Amino acid sequence: MELEERIEEALEYIQNDSNYALELFNGILKEDPHNINALNGKGSALMKLHRNQEALDAFNDSLSVEENPSAYLNKGIILKINGDYRNALKSFDRALNYNPRLASIVSLLKNEILEIFEKESTDISLLYDFNESCTALIKKAYGYKNQGLLWDALDCLEEAVKQDPKSENSINDIIKKLILTIKKEFLYKEINSKSTKIDKLKFQTIKSIIVEDNPHKTLLLTNKIFEINENDLDALNYQGIAYFSLGEYIKSIESFDKCLSINPNYTYCSFNKGLVLRRMGLLNESLDCFNKVMNESDFLNKVKPFQEEVLTKI
Repeated sequence: MELEERIEEALEYIQNDSNYALELFNGILKEDPHNINALNGKGSALMKLHRNQEALDAFNDSLSVEENPSAYLNKGIILKINGDYRNALKSFDRALNYNPRLASIVSLLKNEILEIFEKESTDISLLYDFNESCTALIKKAYGYKNQGLLWDALDCLEEAVKQDPKSENSINDIIKKLILTIKKEFLYKEINSKSTKIDKLKFQTIKSIIVEDNPHKTLLLTNKIFEINENDLDALNYQGIAYFSLGEYIKSIESFDKCLSINPNYTYCSFNKGLVLRRMGLLNESLDCFNKVMNESDFLNKVKPFQEEVLTKI
């Protein structure tokens, strides 16, 4: 049997018979001690057996042969388990640098670390090795976040990146979490019936926004709605929310503007447009949107805190 076939065979045993998989990998490594796939497989088998220090050694051996995303990712997981969060984050970043397709799993793992620190009220700046000004701004941002002042927190984080450019990737992870919190404030009309094709599509679209947090899927679904009605107000609103999630704020505003050009009284879009404008730092324009929504009694309690926050900045 060829070496690669033997590695494939060993990989298949990791889940259900890790000891046998480990035996197979050790046999392969006696013949080819620098085989990266075998070293990574051995590390995975050892992780399954909860022999994490030995697994870490295997992944380090793999990286000493050649830097590769699989070893960095698994090394980061072990370091995370060991509580070495700073080095875990570094390993995750390196894995992502070598394979951008790992973005989802890396983001999930890094968020778990951030959540541990947030729950324990640990100084988040201890996770990073940035300059003094950047670190101070990160700490200040978390102070604002804990007070519910998300916009001020975002301002601090964006300034922190300017103070230490190498912090950009790490700070972007924190910013994404804050943006997700802001996204939960967006308004949309609930769909209470699924009797028509367009209602079913709208129901799926709302699910893609709230449950799945998948803006690309949201855009695909809104395009299907537009095939039925190119001026559907709800779909234009969903589209604007999706573009916000992707950081495409101009496109987001364009979606909301198109909706409001069809129906200036579509309150959901007026409020959501105000949020996007606030994110863009366009305070007066944001305030105009919030003031308009303030005239709607059903939305008064929702919009008032956002209106008051903008007024403190003008």
